[in-house]
Amino acid sequence: MRPIPTILLCALALASPVRAATAAPTAAGLSGEIRALLSTTAAQWAGQMTPNGVFENPFPADLALGHGSFAPPMLTYAVHRAGHVAAAERAWPRSVDPIRASAFDMVGAAYALHDLRLTAARRRQVTGYVGRYGIPPNGHRCLMRPRCYSNLKLVDALAVLAITGAGVRSPDPAARLADPRAARRAAALIVNRRVPHVIDHQLRARIGRRKIRGSVLSDPPEDPLAYHALSAFMLSEAVAQLGPRAGRAARKASREATEALSALVAPDGDASYLGRGQDQVWVPALAAAALVNGAAARPARAARYLAGARRAVRRLARRHASPRGLAVVGGPRTSMDGIDAYAHTVAYNGLALFGLTQALDALATIPAARIGRLPADRRLALSDPDATGLAVVSNGRKWLAVHRTATNTLDLRHDIGALALKRRTRRGWVDMLAPRPMTYFHAGSGGPALIHRGTPITPTGFEIRARGRTISVRAGYRAHGRWVRRVEMRWRLTRRGARMELSGAKRGDRFRVLAFTPASTGYSARRKLVAARARWGFDRPIRTARLRGYHSAPVEQLDALEARLTAPKSGRFSIGIGIEVGSKTSGASGTPAFRSPGR
Repeated sequence: MRPIPTILLCALALASPVRAATAAPTAAGLSGEIRALLSTTAAQWAGQMTPNGVFENPFPADLALGHGSFAPPMLTYAVHRAGHVAAAERAWPRSVDPIRASAFDMVGAAYALHDLRLTAARRRQVTGYVGRYGIPPNGHRCLMRPRCYSNLKLVDALAVLAITGAGVRSPDPAARLADPRAARRAAALIVNRRVPHVIDHQLRARIGRRKIRGSVLSDPPEDPLAYHALSAFMLSEAVAQLGPRAGRAARKASREATEALSALVAPDGDASYLGRGQDQVWVPALAAAALVNGAAARPARAARYLAGARRAVRRLARRHASPRGLAVVGGPRTSMDGIDAYAHTVAYNGLALFGLTQALDALATIPAARIGRLPADRRLALSDPDATGLAVVSNGRKWLAVHRTATNTLDLRHDIGALALKRRTRRGWVDMLAPRPMTYFHAGSGGPALIHRGTPITPTGFEIRARGRTISVRAGYRAHGRWVRRVEMRWRLTRRGARMELSGAKRGDRFRVLAFTPASTGYSARRKLVAARARWGFDRPIRTARLRGYHSAPVEQLDALEARLTAPKSGRFSIGIGIEVGSKTSGASGTPAFRSPGR
């Protein structure tokens, strides 16, 4: 295959809706986009191997954290599948030692036994490799506790199913795989019983006039959205590995996870706007793979699922394609600030390319399937009250995601309130809110936080509901073991963006709001802030300050523009977030000085 330049991929990503509609897009076209990205990226990794046969980590900041060069089997598998057999042959013997290997490593090696034309010697080596799989150190504690659940438990089950499905057993009578039937039976229990017990079937969405039901499968209790994409993909693969032995509840769980994912994908292809995993390279790849698997399994839903898959693939090409593999997060970086410490460029490229390879296989079974409209591009009202606590509304021109409550008060990526607001332009969807930063300390809340005895209190949400263009959250503020105030916060899409109204406060209550913006940008006036190229309009005077030193995965350096206000006699106030016409929000383009009326 001849690599297609990244610039062409970007052009595909920016193709106008009118041209896409004229071209009558199908699964075959999506296959071409994925194949081009795979071909280019696999060739890059094949060409940047060290003399001792491992893949060189090209990201200096990642290397500084100790994430060195190595040979994860998922990356070796993808490079081999892409036709770079000589490079893969050098890497397979250098695969990470089974004693230290993760379940992801074992999935890659086991799929190699199923899918690759290996020489007899290489097959013996890979068979011996997976036969030594025990309880991996990554996730060991949860794997050993029957009541614990995390995505690693599901990935481990898939690894065991793929290994035993290839007829592998361990010669060591004390090893985990010495009895393949028992190992496979235990893995099947995770898929057929544990997973259906974890999901709650509570997601509801109205897409245009159509109603759907779904379930989020992630890592409770925080349930980061990125890990729903991962889990939806891994569950679809596990159900396929089980074949007729996949239980009815597991199949239902897989269907509902895919339904939920199709409605949760943002209009710019993002599936990581809540919690950890923010903007990481594997998220759009696995979201696409999960949706493609769903399209192959459920032809009646294929148009919607393929729309989400295509949007995710184009996000991957647009944000992560680089001259040296896929960037672990999008955008230029000088450090790992704002990125989860466990993120690893080499390993995450392997996971992303593995997902894309499986997506290609599924697309080959449905080449003529039509690509429809993404739910986020239409009228949408979604509520997932218990798992993620997310609600999403869209009118086709604006799209808003709100979180019910802070599920990790130390990390603002899990904060309450509006996490993402996007608007449609001629060039595609753009953000009106900067991404929430990753924090390690009690940083308060984006708010509105109630200032009680000089301390901002993070609101606790009890109930969230989306209806039409409106998201409502019933919430309260608790201090010193008692409820100080109970309020309702209501977000509504407007012509220019969105408006939040808080009711239930008392006269004189003081509140704090944080508006995040790229470092050294933005400004304030008496009743407004400009942050991340959006205008925040307040219905009363505000006092402002700039707080520095925040970091996120999409934007390395962030500031928070703090606004403090006082509730009126009615106990009600509102904040609008809209387009800043003609604003100058970047220091390089002549940002107005940040003005503060005082604290």
